[in-house]
Amino acid sequence: MIVVLYKGPTILSITTEKDWIDGGLLLTVGYLLFSAWCILQTHIMKIYPVELVLAFLYNLCGTIILAPVCFLAERNLSAWRPRPVIPLLAIIYSGVFGSSVSILVHIWGLHLKDPVYILSFKPLSIAIAAAFGVIFLGDVLLELQRYQ
Repeated sequence: MIVVLYKGPTILSITTEKDWIDGGLLLTVGYLLFSAWCILQTHIMKIYPVELVLAFLYNLCGTIILAPVCFLAERNLSAWRPRPVIPLLAIIYSGVFGSSVSILVHIWGLHLKDPVYILSFKPLSIAIAAAFGVIFLGDVLLELQRYQ
């Protein structure tokens, strides 16, 4: 919510005020749903404590639910054709490490601790991703504009 309420210099000049509000609301809903999922997952782990199977089922259900939505959002079938080697590797890498491993780590953490412990570190993922982008990719966080 800090990003939505931030009143400093423009970070990205191509977005509108409505985009920031919509993004902030969607981010809030996402965190609330993730919190509910962690609490539910903790109760499921007490009955069925096999983390790998739960991570697989979570990703499978997400794929089944989101595949039709993705095909409805992008009706151009040529957009779904895999591109040259590097972009294809990036897609596979983000699927394996960006989703599967992170879900497995969250489920493993839920098995060891309670949901409050896991949820307290979730918002830090944005800051960690931004810091890694600056350190390893040379990203610029703020584009300060001179006022004349």
